[in-house]
Amino acid sequence: MPSVLVIVDRPFRGALERQFADSVHLARVAALQFGRASILLTGQGVLLGAAAVAAPAAPDEHVPGALAGAQSLLAAARDLTVLADARATEQHGVTEAVAELFEVASPQRVLEALTTHDHVWYA
Repeated sequence: MPSVLVIVDRPFRGALERQFADSVHLARVAALQFGRASILLTGQGVLLGAAAVAAPAAPDEHVPGALAGAQSLLAAARDLTVLADARATEQHGVTEAVAELFEVASPQRVLEALTTHDHVWYA
């Protein structure tokens, strides 16, 4: 069964763009379609991972965009593998926070994720 790796680099987008393409939600949809999906947080995406550590567990449609994205990521992490690029976590100073919930992936692990999935989608 094919698999897809969703790379989340810019999760903090405007409200208009978000209503058309929530990248974490689309990763969950890809998992349903392809059978296996993983999320790789890079760039500013690791900040979403850090926000997920502090996010309340219960989703609330009235929360601000960044917190809603963090809640969406927490929900996805129950079903999908979520990796965070180690270089990006170090650059943004969130390695310890992100490591509480997700795997902080070395460059070799990132390369392995890229080569073991059939499709790569950059969001």
